[in-house]
Formats: sequence, structure tokens, C-alpha cells
Amino acid sequence: MKKLFTFLLILIGLMAHAQDNTPTKEETITYINDFLKENMESDLYGTGIEGKSLEHDYRFKDRHAVVEIVDDKVALKSYNKLHHLRFVKTNPQMNPPIITEVSHDAILSEVEEIRVVVYVSGIGLFFKVKGGKVTSEENFLPLWSFQGDLDVEKYKETQIYKAFDHLRKLCGAPEPLKF
Repeated sequence: MKKLFTFLLILIGLMAHAQDNTPTKEETITYINDFLKENMESDLYGTGIEGKSLEHDYRFKDRHAVVEIVDDKVALKSYNKLHHLRFVKTNPQMNPPIITEVSHDAILSEVEEIRVVVYVSGIGLFFKVKGGKVTSEENFLPLWSFQGDLDVEKYKETQIYKAFDHLRKLCGAPEPLKF
């Protein structure tokens, strides 16, 4: 009987360990930072048409992002420059770009939901903080160029989306309210 009890305890212990085979907070941060370092080097781009004659060219440049532990909290720090060119099709002379610098810090324990959104020249992740704005460029992390495909749900299947969502949960972030 004692041997059976010991065997069951060992079996239960092995099963519990096997079920919790998810990456740790540190492993997830390393994965995210490796992805960001590798994918932030290139510019993101997109175009838009306004009416019959006005065309827009958007580019995210000088993109930097990193996940760090600051004061025992996990934070996403990002920075980029959005270059916006407007020109008339009939007169292709370029005007100087309008450059908007965007930076933000998101404390992942405060992020209740990560959404995939299309924003001018890029598709990326929007970090919705509980009680915060529904959309804002300050909470947007551009990751992919916009190629005209509005099917953003497929980006929820990417490893980087899953890694950010896993890290958010590891940090004890609240779940969004659902009715």
C-alpha cells in the first residue's frame, strides 16, 4: 500500500509538471526582445488615397522597442517616427514629410487586452489599459506593413501576439469584461 501511495504521488507530481510547460516570464521577455530586435530594423510603409487626386505615403521609421523590468513591473517601451507625405497625383512634386514622433511605455500588468489594429502604414498591436482610450497611437506598436489586407484576426495566431498575451497574463493583468 505504501508503494502504491508513493507511486501515485510521483505520478501526480510528474503530471503537474508536464501540464505547466509554458515559458517563464524571463523566457517570454527574451523571446519578445529577440523578435523586436530582429523585426524593428526595417521601415513599415503604406499608402492611402483621398478623393481623386490626393495621395498619401506613410512610413514608420526609426522604430525601437524593448520589454524591460522597471521597479518590479514589466514595461514595453517603444519609439518610432511616422513620416507622412501628401502629394497631388497630377503634380507629383513632393512636399516635405510631416514627421510625428511617437513613444510610449505600457506597464503590462495594467493592459487588459491586446488588439491587432490597422493604423495608417502598419498593422500592429494596441495595448488597451483598463479605463484608457479605446485606440490611441501612443499605445500602438507597429509590427507589419499594411498591404491592403484587413483580415487582422490572422495576426492573433502569430507567436509574437501570443507571447505578449502570455506575458500580460504572467504579470497579473486583468481580463477584459465580457458580457
